[in-house]
Amino acid sequence: MHEQRLQELYVKGLQLFNSEQFYECHDTLEELWLEDSTSDRLFYQGLIQVAVGFYHLTGAKLGAARTMMKMALEKLAPYPARHRGIQLAQFREQVAEWKRMLDDAIALKCEVAKRPFPKIQYDPAKDSWPQEAQGAGSG
Repeated sequence: MHEQRLQELYVKGLQLFNSEQFYECHDTLEELWLEDSTSDRLFYQGLIQVAVGFYHLTGAKLGAARTMMKMALEKLAPYPARHRGIQLAQFREQVAEWKRMLDDAIALKCEVAKRPFPKIQYDPAKDSWPQEAQGAGSG
């Protein structure tokens, strides 16, 4: 897949997440994840899992949401505070807070407190495509 197409999928996935279209975000980022051959595969998988977690949360599937967020945080942990143009440390903190709220809601057998979903802070000027992706096929 062509580098520009990979970048387009990435940005589209972030936009879908921020507009709370979590299932569509999952589909878009999964397409990127399947085509990517760089060290960012786990990063993309982590973002996909966060989207799936919030998708489950919107369907009141708290256990599934918590599991996805836990797995996502594990995958995103090795990456730096700012990665691929994202304020990743801030995003991880927000996801971790949602996971803690899910832990509490499940333990107390109550609903999760209503609050805005996190947004991914993306700065295209700080994004650099991994070098390995430049040799990826033309799709």
